[in-house]
Amino acid sequence: FGYSVEIARTISEQLTGSADRLAIRSTDSLLSGFREISGGYADVALLGSSDISLGVESSEPYLLDMQSFLVNGLSNASQLADQTIGVLAGSSAKANALAFLSSNGINASILEFPSSTELSEALRTYAIAAIASERTRLLGYQALIPGSTLLEETFSSQPLTVVLPENQKRLKDAVSAIVEVPAAAENLG
Repeated sequence: FGYSVEIARTISEQLTGSADRLAIRSTDSLLSGFREISGGYADVALLGSSDISLGVESSEPYLLDMQSFLVNGLSNASQLADQTIGVLAGSSAKANALAFLSSNGINASILEFPSSTELSEALRTYAIAAIASERTRLLGYQALIPGSTLLEETFSSQPLTVVLPENQKRLKDAVSAIVEVPAAAENLG
């Protein structure tokens, strides 16, 4: 998640004059990250998701990612038939993966996990056949799960955004302006 740290440092530098005026706090779940923002315990969060709920809003996207599958011992999406796929609770991956599987005639079940630690452990121990998520998040899981592979199939475009407190228009506008630069650079290739 190095890219998220660099985005956070850029936001800090632009808002405070110093890239080092931030406290990076790790969260193991999307829902707890949303609660930290809505409860006022954090000012912004880069959670690798644009699903917004629980009294928070999002900036303009800083990255357009694709959702896919990380697997152990499988080589293509058709092998997910009759398997269990894990997703992080609170993400859009469940609905998007189900739509992809259905449109390809693949019947599989989706199981939501409350934390990324539990989700990655389930794949590592073969309790599930795959994780469905954004490719940037899947690359992080892949680094922790020996032998896991990222399938070539992608199923949904996912704009990644900065999560902000509700009704903070000035902050939202400032952060959106800051993240436009990396997003524009990505579009240039």
